Amino acid sequence: MSYTDLQYALKASGLWQTYGRKSLLEILSECRKETAHSKFIAWLLEGSYLPEEKRSTPTIKFIELLSQRATNQNKDLCRITGSTSFSVDMLHEHKIEGINVTTEAPKDGYKIDVHVSFKLNKKTVNIYIENKVGSKERDNQTNDYYKHFNKAAVCFYAYLTPIPSYRLNDYKSLTTSETCKCDKFIHINYQDLLDEVIENIKPLINDAHYTDIINQYVGSLTLPTIYEKERHSYIMALSKNEKEEMLNIWANFEPEIRSILDEKQRQKPLKHKYHNEEWLMWEENKNILTAIVTAVIWNNRTTRDELTKLLKNIN
Repeated sequence: MSYTDLQYALKASGLWQTYGRKSLLEILSECRKETAHSKFIAWLLEGSYLPEEKRSTPTIKFIELLSQRATNQNKDLCRITGSTSFSVDMLHEHKIEGINVTTEAPKDGYKIDVHVSFKLNKKTVNIYIENKVGSKERDNQTNDYYKHFNKAAVCFYAYLTPIPSYRLNDYKSLTTSETCKCDKFIHINYQDLLDEVIENIKPLINDAHYTDIINQYVGSLTLPTIYEKERHSYIMALSKNEKEEMLNIWANFEPEIRSILDEKQRQKPLKHKYHNEEWLMWEENKNILTAIVTAVIWNNRTTRDELTKLLKNIN
């Protein structure tokens, strides 16, 4: 295989349309801004873009996600919600009414990133989401939130971060800097949000305008932030189709991609760059190549540490 073959494979793939250009959020320098993501999540869960009979689906899928992760993290959902009578099955047995979503609404000096409330079988249900894209928990933030907001009949607490799934799935091994201090918060990631919520509601949208908005947002999750000054995360989530395409390109062109990355690392400290074939391949395809290597890191344990170090050194 040659660099010409690799270039052709990249341009022939569906990846070129996503990674060969900037998303709207990147143009606005909002790709990794917590406030931008919180506002989108609030809009997503509110569900006004769906037919009326389907508007509760995003909220239902989100609670089902929390239930799955609670099980994975050995957390008792009854203890978290403060209700022994609530079950996830009730979301399908009773009609959800009056969904209300706010972002960073101040209440007694506290501001949770996203707050969802609704009525279910005459009971108020609250979802409190603390969203951390590039920052860490401040002081005793989640414990303070839990003590303050734990007053309603049923409460869910979510701690949302871009942590890769291979780390989150091994929840017990997470360091104190990777998760939150309050054990009542269920830790989820943006990959969960994409897989369990967004992918399940996309087929329900009848308006092409809203489908385009969703796709633009998904593009911002999957696009590496190598152009931004504060690179908190190369990629926040990967769609299934994109991941399969990336791993396939890596399988066919691993030696060529490694040579490009090695040359980029070699030239990084040089004041005057040598515009050889490897350097030009990197300059033209840096977004796609960064995404491919990230996909391999997330899905191939044998090369994870080595490639993570390499990717860090070249950016």
